[in-house]
Amino acid sequence: MWTYSYNLDPVLFAAGPFTLRWYGLAYLFGFLFSWWFYTQVLTKKQLLGFDAKHIADILFYALIGLLIGARSVYMLVYNLPVFLEKPLSFFFIWEGGLSFHGALIGIILALTLFFRAKKIAILPAADRLILPIPLALFFGRLANFINGELIGRTFEPGTFPVCILYPPESLCRYPSQILQGLTEGLLLFVILQILFWRTSLRNIPGVIFGIFLSLYGLFRLGIEHFRAPDPQLGFLAGGLTMGQILSLLMIIVGAVFVMFAYRNRSKHV
Repeated sequence: MWTYSYNLDPVLFAAGPFTLRWYGLAYLFGFLFSWWFYTQVLTKKQLLGFDAKHIADILFYALIGLLIGARSVYMLVYNLPVFLEKPLSFFFIWEGGLSFHGALIGIILALTLFFRAKKIAILPAADRLILPIPLALFFGRLANFINGELIGRTFEPGTFPVCILYPPESLCRYPSQILQGLTEGLLLFVILQILFWRTSLRNIPGVIFGIFLSLYGLFRLGIEHFRAPDPQLGFLAGGLTMGQILSLLMIIVGAVFVMFAYRNRSKHV
């Protein structure tokens, strides 16, 4: 069994009032990779599905939706008592507290409004815009590990090949952030690329996006068994965490997307 005692610094660089954190750098990497993928891969292969001049606006509105959605769901679902006691804490993002499920909801709502305003077909755009996102999630999970947050559950030494210690405690914990990064990040990224580039599914609007929703939910549902529950919530009904409950909903919504897309496939193939 390989054991690692956590001693990483969440701050990459600091000079006076300026502080560069690994978490912020992860967002930057995800943003730049997505920009590159849309402009250098999809656009050059004429598979973007809409005018490339909209890419900058799409990324801007997606970022706004991400921040509002991620913070809203975290405060209202994961941390409601604190929000009710200190409503202004909603804006204290630097203290931590962003929900992926909320970020996804915020992005979907923001871009739906944008697509409708620009008369862009929503489902084909969603199928393409989602393609680089799992790799951005991978960067985010690495940053979670560096920050020492979203830590894993404890286990008996010798029952899992990797043990993470968080001093001063001496309990073995699962590397849950890395496991999430490898599954909902790298693995999901590879799967989406194969489905989009090697199959005809990209010709059925909504299928790729629906598969992303269901697979992310499935991976998150499983890996949450290795991740410690949020301390302010603990375990909920049936021994599930809030993340698992939201992931179950994602699986269902994704399946609905796929079924809807196949029901209407005769219009596109």
